[in-house]
Amino acid sequence: TKNVFIMENCEDLIPEYFNFISGLVDCDSLSLNISREILQQNSELQAISKNLETKIISELEKVLKNDREKYIEFWKEFGRCIKGGVQDMFGMNKEKLQDLLIFVSSHDDKYTTLKEYVDRMGESKEILYVPAESIDAVKALPKMEKLKEQGREVLILTDKIDEFTLMAMRDYSGKEFKSINSSDFKLSDDKEKEEEVKKIADENKTLIEKAKEFLKDKVNEVELSNNIGNSASALLAKGGLSLEMEKTLSEMTNNNDAPKAEKILAINPEHVLFDKLKAAEGTDNFNKLVDILYNQ
Repeated sequence: TKNVFIMENCEDLIPEYFNFISGLVDCDSLSLNISREILQQNSELQAISKNLETKIISELEKVLKNDREKYIEFWKEFGRCIKGGVQDMFGMNKEKLQDLLIFVSSHDDKYTTLKEYVDRMGESKEILYVPAESIDAVKALPKMEKLKEQGREVLILTDKIDEFTLMAMRDYSGKEFKSINSSDFKLSDDKEKEEEVKKIADENKTLIEKAKEFLKDKVNEVELSNNIGNSASALLAKGGLSLEMEKTLSEMTNNNDAPKAEKILAINPEHVLFDKLKAAEGTDNFNKLVDILYNQ
C-alpha cells in the first residue's frame, strides 16, 4: 500500500486562492480502497485539505512577520489571488485571509497590514482609504494635506480590485472601511462649521438648483461641503458603489450596462471660485463656471 500514485492534479486539495502553490502530498492514512472516483468526496481528503490550507496561511504569516521584503515580492506576484479569495462568496474567507493582506499607507508610503494600521489609529472609528492610479496622485489631493495635518492615516489602493476586497470585508477588528471620496466622509466633526455651510447653502438654494439642472446628465446632486480640503470642488460618490468601482466594472463589461455610481458635485463655499459663481448667477458665464468646477 506504500507509494501508490493516486492522482496528478487534485483541484479540491487546496482552495482556488492558493492555486499558485504546487506540491506533492504524501499520506499513509488514506483508506486502502481509495480511488479517483471517490477521492473528491472522501472525508480524509477534506481533513488533509483543511490542514494544508492552515499550514499555507501559517507559513505566509511567518514570512510576513520575519521577512517583510520577501513577502512584498510575493504579494506583488500573487496578492491578487488572496484578494480574490477574500472577495469570493461575499467575504466568507475574510477571517482566514485578512491578516495576509497588505496595502501601501500614507503613514510612510510603505506597505502595512490592517492590524498595524489599527494599532496606530488610536480613537478613530474608521479605516480610511483612497483608490488612486499611483501614490504620487494621492499626494496631490488637497484633502490628503488636511488629513496629514490631522495625523490621520489613509490606505492607498492602487490595484483596481482593492476596493472590492475591502467592500467584501466590510470591517476589520470592528473598524469599518471608509473612502475619503465618499459623500459621507468628514474631514472634521466641527459642528459650527457644518451649520455655517448649511446656512450658506440655504442662502444659495437657487444657485445650487441651477447648477444641478445644468449637470443633470452628469451628477445626481450638487452640494456645498467643508469636507473636500482646499480644492474648489470634488466629485464624490454616495452609496456602496464608488467612482473608481464604476470605472472598473465598465472596463470589465466593456459596455454601458455596468452599474453607475451616484455622483455628487461638492463645492467648497470658502473657495474664490464659489464667489465668482455667485457673482455670475443669471449671466452667460454661470454655466461655464459650473462646467469648470465639474471638470476639474
